[in-house]
Amino acid sequence: MVELMLIMLVLVNLTACTGAKTEASTEELKAQLIEQISIKEKALKEKGYTPASMSELDELVKLYKGFAQNNPLDEKTPEYLFKCAEMQGALGDYTRAISTYENIVANYKDFIKCPEAQFAVGFIYENYLKQLGKAEEAYQKVVANYPKHKFSLEAKAAIENLGMSDEELIRKFEEMNKPKV
Repeated sequence: MVELMLIMLVLVNLTACTGAKTEASTEELKAQLIEQISIKEKALKEKGYTPASMSELDELVKLYKGFAQNNPLDEKTPEYLFKCAEMQGALGDYTRAISTYENIVANYKDFIKCPEAQFAVGFIYENYLKQLGKAEEAYQKVVANYPKHKFSLEAKAAIENLGMSDEELIRKFEEMNKPKV
């Protein structure tokens, strides 16, 4: 709890300070926040993602979001947002995960994981929210915007199989693997 209060104090200082704050102290606060994130990440990695660690996942999501809001141009921000979206998904907060992934794609176009983020939007719509039309739109964006990326091939396959039941998929793959006579 003390850790969380320290984190919140850092976030309040980052957002409430005026131009009188020196660049050095802002950098110091940013470094403290990065350290807090690192500590939480290590603790979660050791514990694993279990139902018991859900509150810690939620705390880490808040840290990632706080860092991104206060440091939108920092090189760590898109990676923190990506991790944030993954954890939002793990927490079952699919709408927020989609929003975070879309933020990455819209605002960090050079981030190496943009194709994966866009694909994740389609995957969540398809598999968790059961909104096949939106899933197809998201997959089409992967194909259109990242045609040479491996996620483009996965998106094409996802579109082709969209809405198929497990039984239909099994039959399809059995047909594809039948020996040709």
